[in-house]
Amino acid sequence: MPESLEVTRAAEGTAGDAEGGAEGLAPFLGRWTVSRRIHDRRGGQEGAFHGTAQFTPWGAGLRYHEDGTLTLGQGMPLRATRDYLWRVEQGRIVVDHGDGRPFHAFDPGNPVAEHLCGADTYAVDYDFSRWPQWRTVWVVSGPAKDYRMITDYAPAPVEPALAPSEPARPPMIASLPPAILRGPHPRNPVWQSAPNWSKGRLSRP
Repeated sequence: MPESLEVTRAAEGTAGDAEGGAEGLAPFLGRWTVSRRIHDRRGGQEGAFHGTAQFTPWGAGLRYHEDGTLTLGQGMPLRATRDYLWRVEQGRIVVDHGDGRPFHAFDPGNPVAEHLCGADTYAVDYDFSRWPQWRTVWVVSGPAKDYRMITDYAPAPVEPALAPSEPARPPMIASLPPAILRGPHPRNPVWQSAPNWSKGRLSRP
């Protein structure tokens, strides 16, 4: 367990309720820098995205909003945005599209998932082993698509001019599922599988 993280087990409860779900995702609150590399094998081109992502409270969980610049091959840079809804449900983190359509869900102790879009398969692997830096790797394959997308996240520096509009971010105290704190997954050595949630201290700028 990293020295910046102190964990105490919470009382038994329902992980999917509104309060528990939002609290369980609290460490993600705030702004993150986003750097993405896209390897499009079908199109024979490389792509990149640079921007920010922000998690803000939403219902029983968090809303994820991403905004930045996307460049594909030799094309002109374009503004790109996307939205997702994160929540906790029965010990899993559920990620839906911004309009509520189902996307995928993963077990924090083994953070991998698959999603079918027509005949194409989207497979994702989350890596939180260097928290608060974290990464997602998407491999998309099928008759219509064939690409690999690697996204790196890091806490964004707080800009003084924007500080008043920033959502409240507990700088030290946060809640994480025990599975996100330490456990068996080889890329997440500081996680632990457990049936309930835990409250702890997370050091983050």
